[in-house]
Amino acid sequence: MFDAAISFSAAHFTIFSATERENLHGHNYTIAAVVESAVDCNGLCMDYRLIEASLQVIADQLNQRTLIPRNNPHLLIEHEECGYRLTFATEVMVFLPRDALILPVINVTVEELSHYVLNRLRDEAHWWNDFPIHFVEVRVASSPGREGSSTYLRE
Repeated sequence: MFDAAISFSAAHFTIFSATERENLHGHNYTIAAVVESAVDCNGLCMDYRLIEASLQVIADQLNQRTLIPRNNPHLLIEHEECGYRLTFATEVMVFLPRDALILPVINVTVEELSHYVLNRLRDEAHWWNDFPIHFVEVRVASSPGREGSSTYLRE
Protein backbone atom coordinates (compact mmCIF):
# COMPACT_ATOMS: atom_id res chain seq x y z
CA MET A 1 0.00 0.00 0.00
CA PHE A 2 1.15 3.52 -0.78
CA ASP A 3 -0.17 6.80 0.57
CA ALA A 4 1.04 10.09 -0.94
CA ALA A 5 -0.08 13.70 -0.58
CA ILE A 6 0.62 16.67 -2.85
CA SER A 7 -0.53 20.28 -2.35
CA PHE A 8 -1.67 23.09 -4.62
CA SER A 9 -3.40 26.46 -4.23
CA ALA A 10 -6.35 27.50 -6.37
CA ALA A 11 -9.37 29.78 -6.47
CA HIS A 12 -12.95 28.72 -7.18
CA PHE A 13 -16.58 29.40 -6.48
CA THR A 14 -19.24 26.76 -5.86
CA ILE A 15 -22.51 27.14 -7.75
CA PHE A 16 -25.57 26.14 -5.69
CA SER A 17 -28.39 26.99 -8.11
CA ALA A 18 -29.21 29.12 -11.12
CA THR A 19 -29.12 32.23 -8.92
CA GLU A 20 -26.81 31.42 -6.00
CA ARG A 21 -23.05 30.94 -5.86
CA GLU A 22 -20.18 31.51 -3.48
CA ASN A 23 -17.87 34.46 -3.87
CA LEU A 24 -14.61 33.74 -5.59
CA HIS A 25 -12.13 32.53 -2.95
CA GLY A 26 -9.14 30.23 -2.63
CA HIS A 27 -7.91 27.15 -0.80
CA ASN A 28 -4.68 25.35 -0.15
CA TYR A 29 -5.77 21.96 -1.42
CA THR A 30 -4.23 18.57 -0.75
CA ILE A 31 -4.44 15.61 -3.11
CA ALA A 32 -3.82 12.23 -1.50
CA ALA A 33 -3.78 8.86 -3.20
CA VAL A 34 -3.88 5.44 -1.62
CA VAL A 35 -2.82 2.67 -3.96
CA GLU A 36 -2.98 -1.03 -3.10
CA SER A 37 -1.22 -3.57 -5.25
CA ALA A 38 0.13 -7.10 -4.93
CA VAL A 39 3.67 -7.45 -3.65
CA ASP A 40 6.05 -8.82 -6.28
CA CYS A 41 8.95 -11.27 -5.92
CA ASN A 42 11.26 -8.38 -4.95
CA GLY A 43 9.04 -7.40 -2.03
CA LEU A 44 7.69 -4.30 -3.81
CA CYS A 45 4.24 -3.41 -5.03
CA MET A 46 5.40 -0.55 -7.28
CA ASP A 47 7.72 2.41 -7.58
CA TYR A 48 6.08 5.07 -5.41
CA ARG A 49 7.91 7.83 -7.22
CA LEU A 50 5.67 7.17 -10.23
CA ILE A 51 2.53 7.97 -8.23
CA GLU A 52 4.08 11.07 -6.69
CA ALA A 53 5.23 12.30 -10.10
CA SER A 54 1.76 11.79 -11.61
CA LEU A 55 0.07 13.63 -8.74
CA GLN A 56 2.62 16.43 -8.97
CA VAL A 57 1.92 16.94 -12.69
CA ILE A 58 -1.81 17.28 -11.95
CA ALA A 59 -1.24 19.58 -8.97
CA ASP A 60 1.13 21.78 -10.98
CA GLN A 61 -1.54 22.26 -13.66
CA LEU A 62 -4.15 23.24 -11.04
CA ASN A 63 -1.82 25.40 -8.96
CA GLN A 64 -2.37 29.17 -8.82
CA ARG A 65 -5.34 29.05 -11.15
CA THR A 66 -9.01 29.87 -10.91
CA LEU A 67 -10.78 26.57 -11.48
CA ILE A 68 -13.92 26.83 -13.61
CA PRO A 69 -16.53 24.06 -14.06
CA ARG A 70 -17.16 23.45 -17.77
CA ASN A 71 -20.19 21.19 -17.22
CA ASN A 72 -22.28 23.40 -14.95
CA PRO A 73 -25.67 24.14 -16.54
CA HIS A 74 -25.89 27.53 -14.79
CA LEU A 75 -22.57 28.88 -16.07
CA LEU A 76 -22.03 30.13 -19.61
CA ILE A 77 -18.38 30.05 -20.69
CA GLU A 78 -17.38 31.95 -23.80
CA HIS A 79 -13.87 31.84 -25.24
CA GLU A 80 -12.98 35.34 -26.35
CA GLU A 81 -9.83 36.86 -27.75
CA CYS A 82 -8.82 38.27 -24.36
CA GLY A 83 -9.77 35.21 -22.33
CA TYR A 84 -12.76 33.47 -20.81
CA ARG A 85 -16.00 35.35 -20.30
CA LEU A 86 -18.22 33.68 -17.71
CA THR A 87 -21.86 34.56 -17.23
CA PHE A 88 -23.69 33.44 -14.13
CA ALA A 89 -27.25 34.76 -13.71
CA THR A 90 -26.75 38.52 -14.27
CA GLU A 91 -23.04 38.53 -13.35
CA VAL A 92 -20.16 38.58 -15.83
CA MET A 93 -16.61 37.59 -14.94
CA VAL A 94 -13.59 37.69 -17.25
CA PHE A 95 -10.42 35.65 -16.70
CA LEU A 96 -7.17 35.60 -18.61
CA PRO A 97 -6.32 32.13 -19.96
CA ARG A 98 -3.10 32.06 -17.92
CA ASP A 99 -5.10 32.60 -14.71
CA ALA A 100 -7.95 30.15 -15.27
CA LEU A 101 -8.36 26.47 -15.99
CA ILE A 102 -11.62 25.08 -17.29
CA LEU A 103 -12.21 21.60 -15.89
CA PRO A 104 -14.58 18.85 -17.12
CA VAL A 105 -16.58 18.92 -13.88
CA ILE A 106 -20.09 20.05 -12.94
CA ASN A 107 -18.84 22.10 -9.98
CA VAL A 108 -15.48 22.84 -8.41
CA THR A 109 -15.92 20.90 -5.18
CA VAL A 110 -13.62 18.47 -3.40
CA GLU A 111 -15.93 15.65 -4.52
CA GLU A 112 -15.67 16.60 -8.19
CA LEU A 113 -11.94 17.31 -7.94
CA SER A 114 -11.35 13.81 -6.52
CA HIS A 115 -13.16 12.29 -9.53
CA TYR A 116 -11.17 14.53 -11.86
CA VAL A 117 -7.81 13.49 -10.37
CA LEU A 118 -8.71 9.78 -10.31
CA ASN A 119 -9.80 9.92 -13.96
CA ARG A 120 -6.59 11.73 -14.93
CA LEU A 121 -4.51 9.07 -13.19
CA ARG A 122 -6.42 6.23 -14.82
CA ASP A 123 -6.29 7.81 -18.29
CA GLU A 124 -2.79 9.32 -18.30
CA ALA A 125 -0.54 7.59 -15.79
CA HIS A 126 1.65 5.23 -17.83
CA TRP A 127 2.25 3.09 -14.72
CA TRP A 128 -1.46 2.35 -14.14
CA ASN A 129 -1.45 -0.87 -16.18
CA ASP A 130 2.14 -1.83 -15.37
CA PHE A 131 1.29 -3.05 -11.87
CA PRO A 132 -1.41 -5.37 -10.47
CA ILE A 133 -3.28 -2.51 -8.80
CA HIS A 134 -6.25 -3.69 -6.75
CA PHE A 135 -7.53 -0.43 -5.33
CA VAL A 136 -6.96 3.31 -5.69
CA GLU A 137 -8.54 6.01 -3.58
CA VAL A 138 -8.00 9.68 -4.38
CA ARG A 139 -8.84 12.22 -1.69
CA VAL A 140 -8.94 15.97 -2.21
CA ALA A 141 -9.17 18.27 0.80
CA SER A 142 -9.72 22.03 0.81
CA SER A 143 -9.13 22.30 4.57
CA PRO A 144 -9.10 19.94 7.56
CA GLY A 145 -12.39 18.05 7.69
CA ARG A 146 -13.48 19.10 4.19
CA GLU A 147 -12.56 16.20 1.98
CA GLY A 148 -14.00 14.34 -0.97
CA SER A 149 -12.88 10.99 -2.30
CA SER A 150 -13.23 8.73 -5.32
CA THR A 151 -12.26 5.09 -5.57
CA TYR A 152 -11.29 2.56 -8.19
CA LEU A 153 -11.60 -1.15 -7.43
CA ARG A 154 -10.34 -3.73 -9.90
CA GLU A 155 -12.76 -6.64 -10.08
